[in-house]
Amino acid sequence: MPCAEGSKRLRNQDYARFINIAEGSLAETEYLVILARDLEYVRPETSESLLKEADEIARARMLHALRTKVEQEG
Repeated sequence: MPCAEGSKRLRNQDYARFINIAEGSLAETEYLVILARDLEYVRPETSESLLKEADEIARARMLHALRTKVEQEG
């Protein structure tokens, strides 16, 4: 997990970069869930649940807020 690895960096700027990588990974995961749903590899209700969780993390700005705080502290 990028955030765990990044938390051990000496500079906040490095940690913020790893949080940004996690944001990108979340976006990629959302895309893959949508693709799996569209190709009927997962049921719509399963994909809806997964996308809702991803949305909570991304749109509720959990990762963004953490990255902003880390950047400000640096």
